[in-house]
Amino acid sequence: MKDVHPKLIVLLISLSFVLGCKKEDIKKENQTNIVGTWLLNTTSKSNCDDPDLNGLQSHQCTDDNCTKYIFSSDSTGMTYIKEFITDGILMSEIGTYSVGESKLTMCLETEDGPECTDFKLALTVNTMDISGKNQETGCTEALFFDKEAGEETN
Repeated sequence: MKDVHPKLIVLLISLSFVLGCKKEDIKKENQTNIVGTWLLNTTSKSNCDDPDLNGLQSHQCTDDNCTKYIFSSDSTGMTYIKEFITDGILMSEIGTYSVGESKLTMCLETEDGPECTDFKLALTVNTMDISGKNQETGCTEALFFDKEAGEETN
């Protein structure tokens, strides 16, 4: 019986080490996979305070209407650009971001300091889904993106 306890302790320590490394590996993979240009293809609103706001909406990028996020990472930090074209008018915002295992934090600099928003993140090499609660509408909003053609990797 005395031999079981030391073996169990070694097994638990080993398991903790392996599981700890796995989370860090996923975080690093997400930091690599998010870099690039992402085109919005669908938005979803659910559980809204006003049920009329619930629903899905498809999006397609054209010269007149498009929403895209461009994530980059270099020695100066991790930045993103959100470009949205509505009726041919381009608007954009520039901010910073950080990525965790299943979390994306995006920050904009304001007069009062950084304003950050956390999103749940599901990321593959070619798809990105982010979701969160919109405090103004009460809706749970999800945005679904595809990596821009030509940037896809296998």
